[in-house]
Amino acid sequence: MRVNKLKIRLITAILFIAILLITCPGRRAHKEALKNAVNKEFAKTAGITKENDSNAIKVMRQISDGFLETAINPNLTVMGYGLFSIGYIQTKGTKEMVSFGILHFVWIKDKENLINKVPLLKEPKPVTPQDTAV
Repeated sequence: MRVNKLKIRLITAILFIAILLITCPGRRAHKEALKNAVNKEFAKTAGITKENDSNAIKVMRQISDGFLETAINPNLTVMGYGLFSIGYIQTKGTKEMVSFGILHFVWIKDKENLINKVPLLKEPKPVTPQDTAV
């Protein structure tokens, strides 16, 4: 009787690990989750809700998807650890964790400050007289 319980636990553990391995999200899933999070933050700051979402706003979202692709893609590194994956944004020598993925789901860390982590999405720095001097 004791051997059967051990076999059941072993089989359950093997199945659980196999499911984690099969459902580990890759780079594409992390990139899409990041794009969605940034779009939601842009919509929130612009005051766009589902109620006032018009066709013009949908077109703007399609345009922003293309822009976000070029903003996020070169800076995103995803490390797969078999059972889970972690997404990092790399900028000027720093590497910061921005997402965690497991079981086909990707969670974004610190959504409110995500825009400030991607170089092309940061607010442009003000132009000073030294910048314009020739």
